[in-house]
Amino acid sequence: MSKSAKVNDTKILTIANQSVDAVIGHVKVVHSAVNTAITRANIDLSAVQIKAVITRNGRKIILFQESLDVLAKESSLMNKNFDFHKPITPNMVEYVKQTASENHVVLVPFLIDLGGVVNIKRGDRLEITCVVRAALLASTYSSSLSYVKYDVRQAVGKEEETPIIKVISIPADENNIKEDLGNDVTSVVFLNMDSIVIADSGRIIENIDLSSDKLNEQMTYEDLLVSRYEDFESGQNVDEQAQTFLLAAGDLNKVQIRGTLVGANVNSGQNYLVVRSTQSSPAQRKLAKLQTVRHNIMNARRKGYRVSAASTGALKTAENKLRKRI
Repeated sequence: MSKSAKVNDTKILTIANQSVDAVIGHVKVVHSAVNTAITRANIDLSAVQIKAVITRNGRKIILFQESLDVLAKESSLMNKNFDFHKPITPNMVEYVKQTASENHVVLVPFLIDLGGVVNIKRGDRLEITCVVRAALLASTYSSSLSYVKYDVRQAVGKEEETPIIKVISIPADENNIKEDLGNDVTSVVFLNMDSIVIADSGRIIENIDLSSDKLNEQMTYEDLLVSRYEDFESGQNVDEQAQTFLLAAGDLNKVQIRGTLVGANVNSGQNYLVVRSTQSSPAQRKLAKLQTVRHNIMNARRKGYRVSAASTGALKTAENKLRKRI
């Protein structure tokens, strides 16, 4: 069941007994006047805050908590959704064209990729909170007819590890980055929200040193620009990434980032490190393996093979014991 939040509204979507891998949705914007065009620059997704929290055995796990523009842009870096979140002329879906008798209506799709399957089992609860501030819309757009609609994308798979997205804001005029990101890191993105240039004079990163148990790299701004062309699907305009860069990807531990920035080009609230990692326990990994075994047994039973009730019962008992330890 999807939820829709209007300006100055807060909605909570509660999910149970499902497996999911993304939050999906769109922003619908309606102009207040007929025959007048909506401009994408007057739709500010930073005015929408999204938070996802799982409750398991009385313990809360925050999957992510950040503005929609940051989460959606980072999730779309490697796919066509980036067209709706790029800094250089982002796109919109024209839902109703403006005419002498019609108000202009546009849609801005978004997707927040969790980075893996999350199993919301019996007794678990996933709550996704959406807070919409008035700054989402220009004053000439209809706050009563416009809204943010969101839902989850269902998925098939086992949750061996819980995916987490952490966002670190970089202050204005900052000249250095020094972050210890810890273990189980799967990706690090330097995300810029306001630059539309790649020329050396507009660079934000001077150099980056990344160290971990498996990967150690020293990258200048030139290195980052050149390596980026290897990371994207054919046909994408890599230059539209401007000052945003994928710094690392893989299963990394003991991750540290040190870097020098051009402080004069670092504007307030426009630069972030988006860090994806996973969280798990031995019990969670064992549970995922048991669930795979039970899934295979059930498939065998559906195909006509004889499977003892005792074996499936023992598996269920073991699963329930492990769930209490997660």
